[in-house]
Amino acid sequence: MMSAGWSNAYGSFTRRATARFIDLAVVLLVCASFYLADFELGFPLKYSTLFEYRPVLSFYIFMTYDFPGVSMTFIAVKLFLVFPYFALMESGRWQGTLGKRLMDINVTGLDGDRISFGRATARYFLKTISAVLFMLGYLISFSDKRQTLHDYLARTLVLKRNVSPGYYAMPTWSSRWMFETPGVSASEHAAASQGYQCAFCGHRENERSLHCQNCRASIPLGETRVVLGLGLMNGIIFSIIGTVVLIIGVRVISFVIDGDTPWPIDALIFGVGFLFTAGGVSALFGKNWLARLLMVLFAR
Repeated sequence: MMSAGWSNAYGSFTRRATARFIDLAVVLLVCASFYLADFELGFPLKYSTLFEYRPVLSFYIFMTYDFPGVSMTFIAVKLFLVFPYFALMESGRWQGTLGKRLMDINVTGLDGDRISFGRATARYFLKTISAVLFMLGYLISFSDKRQTLHDYLARTLVLKRNVSPGYYAMPTWSSRWMFETPGVSASEHAAASQGYQCAFCGHRENERSLHCQNCRASIPLGETRVVLGLGLMNGIIFSIIGTVVLIIGVRVISFVIDGDTPWPIDALIFGVGFLFTAGGVSALFGKNWLARLLMVLFAR
């Protein structure tokens, strides 16, 4: 357990990002070493035995004609190099990778103890969710303990040792962004982010429940601060999707087919674009009606 006084504090965004870049450099150094060894031996290892191999004359040729080989190489590196590196070291005695070690941070369970290899494995692959959602799972804090989305789902923490909690105090209200200075700690925000909230109707309760007592949604109530973080993520994602759809609509009408599209298609494209844009902007102000509508259509 974490002791009082000079003990653990939550790892900041800058420390975690710096550690990530260091670990990326370590992985690239290992990959470069394999490539140089292969080069010195005359490339005995290449994908020509499985895929059509062509000399790399340009990036376009590389990605077009050898994309299966590139994909398989990427997957192999992730599974046989990057995954063991992160999972073994974060569950090992150091409780962190070389980058985390240099940044004086480590990965623990919610009680501050060392995590198992299975928990470290889950945390590694859950990073995919944080990454594919426009990297928002890394940036948005889902609790007042600076957990990323994959930290929250894996029930892990990233801690920095030997820092005075009095100096490195966290606010009582969860920050919306996982930056160095995480938001304000106003009492009204602290009160508003406590308890549990229904993702469908927004009803809040003091205790976790498997069903909302207000709308009877068949999903468990989530922590209010986590639901707020997911709402912010929805706002950014929906805004991006809506903007992209509107841009595509303008390009289709103006440049691709010179405005000869039937009006129902034009109306559909711009309708979807405006719907997602309006839903995204409103979600940034706490109104998650679009997310609830999508959940009603696809999850109920």
